[in-house]
Amino acid sequence: MTDDAKADAATSWPDDAEERRLRVRDLGGTIDAKMFVDALGDDDWRVRREAVMLSPRLVGRTEYV
Repeated sequence: MTDDAKADAATSWPDDAEERRLRVRDLGGTIDAKMFVDALGDDDWRVRREAVMLSPRLVGRTEYV
């Protein structure tokens, strides 16, 4: 995924849970703090799991504290 695609992905949050899950997974360590927190609080457990799984990649990034 290119930087432009990642920036576009970060600006919108899909209605479909599977699309949200894939968005979180695809953004990986480049996910912004707001989307990360939104993913942690998502209604769907799969989206929350994807956010938790990328937590180790975010260690040391102060915007997530």
